[in-house]
Amino acid sequence: MMTSNPFRKELRAMRVPDVRFLGEQDGKPERLLKGRLAESFKQHGEVQRAYLAQVISGDQASVALCIKTRNGADPNLVREVGSIFASIFAKQAHLDILFLSESQEPALRNVCVPFYA
Repeated sequence: MMTSNPFRKELRAMRVPDVRFLGEQDGKPERLLKGRLAESFKQHGEVQRAYLAQVISGDQASVALCIKTRNGADPNLVREVGSIFASIFAKQAHLDILFLSESQEPALRNVCVPFYA
């Protein structure tokens, strides 16, 4: 999982062994974010599917952009997502980004539909 915090302008990669998917994160600002991300993903052939989900890792709940790509984690894609996120949400807000493994996506699909496919 990567965390993008536009306020600090840094990326931090984290290994998260156990993530539980709770459901889709949706609302007016989230729909705006999803629309802008979908437009951006059309330019990236490596993005296969994307979800905006409520997740829990350990005892920490958050919202994560979950992305299934052809080639795994992509720092350039993370920076682009961070820029789009920062244009919509407050500077102190952050977005976790999870590049999905083959084994994680089926669990996510049980509780959330992709906004980009």
